[in-house]
Amino acid sequence: IQEQVPGLRISLDEEPVPGASHYPLSLVVMPDERLSLELSYRADLFTAEAAGALLARVRKILDCFVHDRTVPLGRIDLLTDRERGQLLAAAEGAAHERTATFPELFEEHVRATPDAVAVYDHELALTYGELDVQANRLARALVDRGVGPERVVAIAMPKSARSVLAVLAVLKAGAAYLPLDLGYPPDRLRYLIGDARPDLVLTTGEGAAVMAEAGAGKVLCLDGPGPDTGNVTELLDPEAELTAGLSGATLTDADRIAPLRPANAAYLIYTSGSTGRPKGVVASHLGIAALIAQQREGLALRPQERVLLFASPSFDASVWELATALLTGASAVTADPDELLPGPALARTVARHGVTALLLPPSSLAVLPEDALPHGVTLVVGGEACPPDLVARWS
Repeated sequence: IQEQVPGLRISLDEEPVPGASHYPLSLVVMPDERLSLELSYRADLFTAEAAGALLARVRKILDCFVHDRTVPLGRIDLLTDRERGQLLAAAEGAAHERTATFPELFEEHVRATPDAVAVYDHELALTYGELDVQANRLARALVDRGVGPERVVAIAMPKSARSVLAVLAVLKAGAAYLPLDLGYPPDRLRYLIGDARPDLVLTTGEGAAVMAEAGAGKVLCLDGPGPDTGNVTELLDPEAELTAGLSGATLTDADRIAPLRPANAAYLIYTSGSTGRPKGVVASHLGIAALIAQQREGLALRPQERVLLFASPSFDASVWELATALLTGASAVTADPDELLPGPALARTVARHGVTALLLPPSSLAVLPEDALPHGVTLVVGGEACPPDLVARWS
């Protein structure tokens, strides 16, 4: 406008005008020699501070247009400097200076409590010492196959002690893991594998056929051969590796194909794709270390906890569950899918396995009666918006 009208100067002025409004909130623009904007609001619905903040945002939009008329509306930051400062301060939380990798944090508990149970499932229970030795051997087998930092290994296995072992072995080798849910439709699995391009896929006999249908390339089967799908390049049983001369000692950077640092990728997880195609998100070891430091402090987690692995492997909540167990010295508890059905089945599983900590989406929690969980259970709700009435029921 200033370019088209020589000598024109634009300034923004505010002047409060007391009065009444029939509408909850209205903004009237009155063109004249000067452009006037009148914001009216009902005092029983809005405070003067809230109305003033809204007007400040309008002013900021106009100010941006005055300085750059080409700026898209969606690119304008509507927050005032004061509001931005308030939001950053509220969300900042306590600073955690701990920098370590997932394997380093896990190995601290191996040294401290080697005989404590790290993971339970129907078939076996592994102590921290046993899990560490088997994971180290499998990690060395993966390193021998070119796996290392900034590489991706997909894990397509039912939740069990063996799937926990596979995750830990991939991380010890230095690679990032991509969790795949075998229950997903073949098209989605095919897309995830094609987009992430993992160096290899770790699966079981029952998962080999699913991975073949999804177009997986190099597949390592961690138990029996399963169906003859033609895509399993070799069988790699962690227990059989004990006879192959691989050391169960802790891996160092000298054993890996490249040094492992906290800033390296730890896992790759995909969004649901509800707004389009699923998008891959990479998280670092540093982020996991900060998460666990905050969770240990905020939830008062103890090494005696039993953490239920409830979430689908393809949801980031599964990372929270596994890290909360293995990086605090607690125990991870796995169960069959039918034992995790929200309602009586889930309540029985929690009671039978002595679960003391779990993360549930609000939709699953909503079908549990208030007396379904034992007294003293640490309950975390996430993944969906939690209705206030559900919070009130469980508070």
